[in-house]
Amino acid sequence: MMYPEIHQFFEKYSSIKSPKESKKVIIHRIEVAIHNHHPCSWLSAHAIYPKFYLANRDHSEELATLGTIYETKSLSNMQSMMKHDSDIIFCGGMAFDPQQKPQNHWKKFGKKHFFIPRFAMKTAQGITTILIFLKDTEITAPFKKELLAQVQQLLAHPAPELIITPSSKSKGIHFPNKKQWVKSVLQAKKDISQNKYKKIVLARETLFKQSLHPEQLLSLFSTPANTIDYYYQISKTDAFVGRSPEYIFRRHKRNLVCEAVAASILASQSTDSPIISDPKSKKEHEYVTRHLTKQINTLSVKTVKFTDTTTIVHLKLIHLFSTIRSKLKRSIQDCEIIHGLHPTPAVGGFPRKDIIKILHKKEPFSRGWYAGLIGTLSKDKTDMAVAIRGMLINKNTVRIFSGAGIISESDANLEWDELEQKTQYFKDILNGQATLHA
Repeated sequence: MMYPEIHQFFEKYSSIKSPKESKKVIIHRIEVAIHNHHPCSWLSAHAIYPKFYLANRDHSEELATLGTIYETKSLSNMQSMMKHDSDIIFCGGMAFDPQQKPQNHWKKFGKKHFFIPRFAMKTAQGITTILIFLKDTEITAPFKKELLAQVQQLLAHPAPELIITPSSKSKGIHFPNKKQWVKSVLQAKKDISQNKYKKIVLARETLFKQSLHPEQLLSLFSTPANTIDYYYQISKTDAFVGRSPEYIFRRHKRNLVCEAVAASILASQSTDSPIISDPKSKKEHEYVTRHLTKQINTLSVKTVKFTDTTTIVHLKLIHLFSTIRSKLKRSIQDCEIIHGLHPTPAVGGFPRKDIIKILHKKEPFSRGWYAGLIGTLSKDKTDMAVAIRGMLINKNTVRIFSGAGIISESDANLEWDELEQKTQYFKDILNGQATLHA
């Protein structure tokens, strides 16, 4: 029989009884094992939006989704639904500052956007499955027939080969430009000397006037690169794509794991200037761990446990890295973890108080979802990545974002070089000077 998984799905689906009248949204999930399908190829093949993808560092866990059956902008609404239903998976994220009105190029993403997908392809522990989500009201014989046909089409459709057409090797337009950047860094150092804050992360947007089909970038993720890969395509022309170095948190039931990542150096320079013993780098990293420790302690019932600070290699850069583990209080939900941790000093500043307002005054662009959060959430398991090392694709433009932590010892020119290093990976791809693999 062709596609035996369709038969398995039919058997499961036909066993679901018709619902009673209810105002409450009830979601059902049907899971079918499949073979010989890759999540990214599957996403490339179908024009069903939104499209979403999240993978851990070694791609032992991947989730790709097509379409949606339920959407919300409310963290509390999402939390209420997850609390009573372990089958639900929400995908999506939020802006760096969810209180700020988004600029036009971020408008389709909004301040926050979370959704339950119609279809998902999940890989975990070497097993690939298709997940189908449906509402109670959709459990009818005609819809069942339609859904079965659609699932069969989704599994049979070949993925097109997508090739990026290089741009004219433009350097892009920087916001701020270098002169403005140096001025901003010097002012930040003056603020630090006056004890207004101890660290601030200043960001840069680089604009390319280039038309790019978002699906062309899905081949980025065909090979693991020790990165947390994310892809959120909200329409045919608009997507936010990246390879993040860090999770803000991962939760399995009440077990919480947070990551502290800070400081940067080119991997090729690491032998000449080991980051692990560099005082400036250690200071940057310490601000992140101090913030996380304080916030996690308020959420947890058990003492926070640290790993020793080590290094992580990410897209030819080396960063200081450590993890923090704790056992959450029974009452704590994901929305409280998000409010407690975001933004960390790795993307905002230290102390956190008023840092977002300060950044709005200093940066000549709106970050939108850059340095915000992106991931998947469910009753038992949540993975939220920090949405950095990414690019925003709109109809005729591409924007690449980068940031650098500024402390009293920072040098404005060296921090500019760090921005260049962090964006080089994506610039090389746009300019046809590198493969899609790290």
